[in-house]
Amino acid sequence: MVVMSSRPGSIAEIYDVDLPRPRGLDVMASPEFAAYTGSTRKHFYAQGSLDDH
Repeated sequence: MVVMSSRPGSIAEIYDVDLPRPRGLDVMASPEFAAYTGSTRKHFYAQGSLDDH
């Protein structure tokens, strides 16, 4: 997964997602998925792209 920065758009982070394929909706309940989403959210919060609301 590639996370882009805001203006100018450039590659900010690259994550090697090690989740089995095909991925069903049940993957969203896994600790690994939570770790990936937490990492990407931290990036967006730090860049000011997301707020706490």
